[in-house]
Amino acid sequence: IAQLKHKLALPSPHSWKDFADLKEFKIPKSSAITDRLLDNTEYWKGNYAVVAVACLLLTIFLNPALLIVSIVIGALWVYLLYFQRRPYIQLGSINVAQSQLIYVAAVFSVICFLWYGGFVFLWGLAFAALLVGAHAFLRQRPLGAKAQSMLRDARGVIDGEYGAGGALYATP
Repeated sequence: IAQLKHKLALPSPHSWKDFADLKEFKIPKSSAITDRLLDNTEYWKGNYAVVAVACLLLTIFLNPALLIVSIVIGALWVYLLYFQRRPYIQLGSINVAQSQLIYVAAVFSVICFLWYGGFVFLWGLAFAALLVGAHAFLRQRPLGAKAQSMLRDARGVIDGEYGAGGALYATP
């Protein structure tokens, strides 16, 4: 569970003023599209996560059935992740490991969301993807993203010349 929490951790969002600065939005040249998409998604991923969560929350709050299901499922996850301290749960005569229970809860959550929210939830995800994709496509790369891209490219050159470990290949 600790590994799952660590994998889901996102960086803090960058400045919202910079994120929404309309002067920085321009249609890219065809040769720069891939770099812009990669750099923007890497640089703004904290902001994109907030935008996606906001779209999904708006979707949930506008659908009462989905709101009730979300509260019940949220309570289930809070119990499983924070209050359940035993390595297993006993259901009748069967001992179920907590990791197995989390997989079952994940499947149960997806089924409930799709059953009660159906296409409303999927439309919320699609709207979030549209907003994030449009921003990543139209927003010019910030200076920090350009620097990260150059560093990533330099690492690729170093790995290509010196091997994955950064050490020179031994010559026979």
